[in-house]
Amino acid sequence: MHIADGILPVSLVAGGLVGGAAVVGTSLRWLAPANVPRVGLLTAAFFVASSIHVPVGPTSVHLLLHGLVGIILGPLSSIALLVALALQALLLFEGGTTVIGFNLLTMTCGAMLARTIFDALGGATHPTRAAAAGFLGGAIAVYGSTLIVVFGLWMAGEEWIRLRQMFLLAHLPIALIEGAVVGSAAAFIVRVKPDLLRSTWSRSGVCPLHAAVVYS
Repeated sequence: MHIADGILPVSLVAGGLVGGAAVVGTSLRWLAPANVPRVGLLTAAFFVASSIHVPVGPTSVHLLLHGLVGIILGPLSSIALLVALALQALLLFEGGTTVIGFNLLTMTCGAMLARTIFDALGGATHPTRAAAAGFLGGAIAVYGSTLIVVFGLWMAGEEWIRLRQMFLLAHLPIALIEGAVVGSAAAFIVRVKPDLLRSTWSRSGVCPLHAAVVYS
C-alpha cells in the first residue's frame, strides 16, 4: 500500500513530511533500550510482508501486518514503520522518498487503530479474545489505511478516480485475510508469551492513542 513519487500534490507531500517527523519524534520519546529488539523484529516482519505485493497502478496491494505492529509496539510503531518504508523505497523501489511521510502516516494510523481496538476489547486477557480483537483490529487497520490512500488519490485529481475504486475493492479481501493472520498471531502470542503484549512503554495502562497525546 504505497503511493509513488509524483502522484500527490505538493501540499500533501509537505504535510506528510511534517506530520511524519512529528509522529516519529513523539515515538522516540517512548523508546527505551529494552524495546529496541522488539522494534527491530517487527520492522523485519513488516518489511518482509510488504515485499510480496501485487502492483495496482502507482500503488500496490499486499499483506501489511501493520495491525500486528501496532498491537505489539503501540506508540513505537512509527519507528518500525519508518525504517521498513525507507528500506522498501531504497532497496525495492516501492513507494518513494518524497512521499515517505504520507505513507508513514497512512501505516501509523492503521497500526494505532489496531492497538486501540485490541485494548478496548481486552485482547491481551485471553486467547479467544485476542483472536477476535486481533481480527477486528487487523482488518480495520488495513481499511483505515486504505481510506487515507484513497483520500490522497482523490486530492491528486480526477484522473485517479478509476484507481480509487479499484483500490477500495482490492483491499476488501486483503483486510479479511490480514485480520485472520493478525488474529491468529495475537492468540498465539497470548498463549505462549503474553508479556509481549504488556508494553513496557505504557503508562498506567492508558490507551496508547491517548497516551501519545497526553504525554507528548
